[in-house]
Amino acid sequence: MSTSTEVEFIFTDEDSTRILDFWFKDVPEFPSMETTKRWFQVDAAFDEACRVYTVTDPLALAVSQHAISPARRFDLGPGGAWRGIPTRRCWFYLPLEHAEDLGAHQHGLELHEELIRDCKGGEGEELAGHMEEFSKAHTEVIKRFGRYPYRNQALGRENTKEEAEWLEKEKSPWAR
Repeated sequence: MSTSTEVEFIFTDEDSTRILDFWFKDVPEFPSMETTKRWFQVDAAFDEACRVYTVTDPLALAVSQHAISPARRFDLGPGGAWRGIPTRRCWFYLPLEHAEDLGAHQHGLELHEELIRDCKGGEGEELAGHMEEFSKAHTEVIKRFGRYPYRNQALGRENTKEEAEWLEKEKSPWAR
């Protein structure tokens, strides 16, 4: 795992600006779920563009952990932006949610609970709740299989019988 020093060296301010623009340009501070659907729909062109910013590689996980560390949270913007912009917070949680590691998922769930508390009664409350539901659903798959079965073919892994049944009958719409 990279240390925060390595992340700061590898992950430049230019990278940060490019990534924030890719995900958040023209997205309001408190978007509706309809606005955020573009991030989660099946769209080959968007998926290809996302490959530049993959959320499953070690650097993405290191950057995420660096960004959400208590010492760095307020670097996300002036005036306590960490508390006020749930979409940006959720974005940094995605590598935890997409890791095939239960510990990362548990940490992500704790962060989602904190986000729910911070957004309670505010404009970000609905989005925070929806994102927590997705995080819980992803965590259940990791608890059940220890990995994401829908990645098996791409990673050259064999499906277990239980995974094959899940893929055929129970697979969530987000599992692609």
